[in-house]
Amino acid sequence: MHQLLIEQYGIDSTALPSRVTLEYYSHTQKALDAGVKEVTLAAMLPCLWLYNCVGYDILHNANLEGNPYKDWIAAYGDEEYTAGMNRVLEIIDKWAATVDDDVLSKMDEVFIEAAWFEYAFWDYGYTGDEERALGVH
Repeated sequence: MHQLLIEQYGIDSTALPSRVTLEYYSHTQKALDAGVKEVTLAAMLPCLWLYNCVGYDILHNANLEGNPYKDWIAAYGDEEYTAGMNRVLEIIDKWAATVDDDVLSKMDEVFIEAAWFEYAFWDYGYTGDEERALGVH
């Protein structure tokens, strides 16, 4: 999806990432480096889930004719992606029920932090103001 949009809109993919992007990436990388699959998925879940919720809602409630984000909306809001997302939610719920309290606490922590980074990421995309986006935490 990202490559399609880069090509469609002629986006300069060599541009340096924003501070918001770098900090979000660092958060996700730290979760991966922990080597605990439950923590890794919890850190990635807000992105997967939010994109599905936004795409699904727009796809089912808006007229997409002429919308430049139509392909993005269709990809993240369609039934196949939604079914996959529901499966991911089942998996993480199952995993969460089997881990000790320390891992569960870490899952909560990285999930909440990633959800905040999602907000900051979208806010920065909307306003272009890194300080505002990072300051809402």
